[in-house]
Amino acid sequence: MRKLIHKASLSQAKEYSVALGNSIRLWKSFWRMDVPLPARNVWFRLIHGKLPATSNLHKIIPSFSSFCRLCNRGSPSETTCHFLIDCRKKYIAWKLIWAHFFPLSPWSRHALLQAILHLNFPQQNSVQSLDSSSIFGCSLLMIWKTHWRFIFDSTPFVPTLVLQEAIRVVQSLVPPRTDNLTSP
Repeated sequence: MRKLIHKASLSQAKEYSVALGNSIRLWKSFWRMDVPLPARNVWFRLIHGKLPATSNLHKIIPSFSSFCRLCNRGSPSETTCHFLIDCRKKYIAWKLIWAHFFPLSPWSRHALLQAILHLNFPQQNSVQSLDSSSIFGCSLLMIWKTHWRFIFDSTPFVPTLVLQEAIRVVQSLVPPRTDNLTSP
């Protein structure tokens, strides 16, 4: 059983390890990003292909279904990419997040993957005073949390609510403005 688990995790890791690869510069950038710790954890697991997507769990426990529970029975296998991006409702959530935070950059799945897997972030709205990495980290975290609320609490996965939560968490990272304060 241990060999089976190791083999499954190796095949998944090879698929995603090309993301940041052995680039010291990209890994240093990753560790310097101003991202909440739980978001960094999810992001790190994504890069290494270690998310608990059902297809990964199915390799370890064959009796465990590999289908996406959010998409229902006739759905595709829930790969790591499907788990956070390609699932229909998560894809919609990403499009909403992109439109809100990056209206100057055209949306595409490729551009999203470039940002998440290669730290090649789009141009953001000049009004934002936060790094794009923080926005992506908070968005990943909200999609992650909403997914698990659906699994464990049967809370519906609503893309507009994911956007609202992502906005709330991102705003909590923005330092308060001091230009309106009056001096004594």
